Amino acid sequence: IVYCLKKDEDYLVCVNASNADKDFAWMTKNNKGADITNESNYWAQIAIQGPKALALCDKVFGFAASQMKTFAVMSFKYKNFQCLFATTGYTGERGGEVFIEAGGAATLWQDLLKEGAEFQVQAIGLGARDTLRTEYKMSLYGHEIDDTSNPYEAKLGWAMKPAAKDFIGKGPMLKVKEAGLKKQLVGFKMLEKGIPRQGYSLFSFDNKEIGKVTSGTHSPTLDEPIGIGYVESEFAAEGTEFAVDIRGRKVKAKVCKTPFVTK
Repeated sequence: IVYCLKKDEDYLVCVNASNADKDFAWMTKNNKGADITNESNYWAQIAIQGPKALALCDKVFGFAASQMKTFAVMSFKYKNFQCLFATTGYTGERGGEVFIEAGGAATLWQDLLKEGAEFQVQAIGLGARDTLRTEYKMSLYGHEIDDTSNPYEAKLGWAMKPAAKDFIGKGPMLKVKEAGLKKQLVGFKMLEKGIPRQGYSLFSFDNKEIGKVTSGTHSPTLDEPIGIGYVESEFAAEGTEFAVDIRGRKVKAKVCKTPFVTK
């Protein structure tokens, strides 16, 4: 995600941790006169998500985080450590993410847990985050998207501004869109017992392979198995049924409206 700290002058780019060096190298290679620094080792990020997240932020940070618009960002200090707070997240829940100088991360973490007791705050890991982002059909690098993905096929076309000035990749992306999408990312629910997992093949009922699962889990909120995957465009319409090959067993599934869960 790209945070605009000062229009046309100062930006923060937060990338998938495993891609930090690769993305920094790409930006450096394609730089057209900007000053770019990799400050990954000097900052920590803590995501605070959930229905009571912003109330906790109001209490701990001392400003009205709950009054900020979605996708807003502001700078502040916490116990003399420089911070940025943004109303962003990767769970589909209300909340925000705080960037803090690395030396203050442990202190802030403990303070959030202590002050958050009245809000029933809990520390969670990647498993819970992955379930939440899947329920909201958020793409994960290495699953739904990689450096070969086209944003229109991945249902990320809303982030593209083709009418704006030129940008790297604009031509190839528009070419794929104008030619007609051969595949599309969809969400689906299982109609029979079985959990779809990344890499499982998807089949039409005449036994033609039509796509692959990119993510799948048992949704705790819905209490049923759900999945995300790419299918040929003719099978992408809501209500279309197909089969998931789960260890040699063809299990029925149906394309459904996403997000699976709205908060």
